[in-house]
Amino acid sequence: MVQILTSPPIARPITTPVLGDVVHDLTPDGQKVMFWENGNHAVGIAVPTNLWDGGCTFKAKLYGTSSLTSLNRIFNCGEYILSLTQESAGTWKIQLTADFDTTNGIWITNTRPFVEDVINDLEVIYDSGDTANDPVIKVNGSTIAITELSTPVGSASANGTEFIIGNNTAPSGIRPFAGYIWDVSLKNTYYGGNGVESRNWNGATVYNNPSARYILP
Repeated sequence: MVQILTSPPIARPITTPVLGDVVHDLTPDGQKVMFWENGNHAVGIAVPTNLWDGGCTFKAKLYGTSSLTSLNRIFNCGEYILSLTQESAGTWKIQLTADFDTTNGIWITNTRPFVEDVINDLEVIYDSGDTANDPVIKVNGSTIAITELSTPVGSASANGTEFIIGNNTAPSGIRPFAGYIWDVSLKNTYYGGNGVESRNWNGATVYNNPSARYILP
């Protein structure tokens, strides 16, 4: 049985996938929520293999529960991975891994900006086109200081053709998210702040239906 939480204010369950007309923005009206309960649930979005080359912005709202484990995946796109790690008193560091053919780049927040049982408005901006580029990680509008754990070396690898939300792989991943994820969007950006290009990618798959889906009031 999934507990109905008062924050975010869940209104009523829905029984079919609600992905919206623009599938790379899973909740275009900001009113649809999916719930993960540390299972092998995931949502897969078809994306180009050069998603991060030239810059990409990932945005989502997340409400993590105390069921979060040590290997939570927010997204997994090939070996481009965003995860929560190093929990302390219900707060988490955020780690981004970028796939390069010689040495992967890995960055982690210096503090623990992700807090359980509250809404976290997350934004990650990264351009794999140059090994000197560091990601920008924002939580609730504030840019979080990061440390580079591993410097990328070589050329950026292709990211695969599916962007997996809420787990490490689909359909049978073992590093799942626990909680709610909504207002998910992906945008390619021109690195250096010269503008934003939105692409209407087609195709989305719900794997092993998330434990419940709700509509916010």
